[in-house]
Amino acid sequence: MASLGNDANGCRRILFYDAEGARKTIRLGKVAKRFAESITLRVEALSSSAITGEPLDRDWSLWVANLEPWLREKLGRAALPEPIEPVAPNRARRRSRWTLS
Repeated sequence: MASLGNDANGCRRILFYDAEGARKTIRLGKVAKRFAESITLRVEALSSSAITGEPLDRDWSLWVANLEPWLREKLGRAALPEPIEPVAPNRARRRSRWTLS
């Protein structure tokens, strides 16, 4: 279970347990409460997926794939989403299609 916390200076943080049982913190900074709550729900889903070993459903996977870079970095430091490697187009296949024999 993930929880949302507020620092004294107005910054928000998400507290959760990872797959090894260690307590992790993601500091979001000064963001709107609704935004922080929505991220907390998503962090909870990612964390439970990592703990149980079940794959994410399509909606959660799309959300992870379309994350803003600053949020992806913060979640990555907490080892939540699986690393997404960019897929390079297969140029050899494209070249062979246009090459005359």
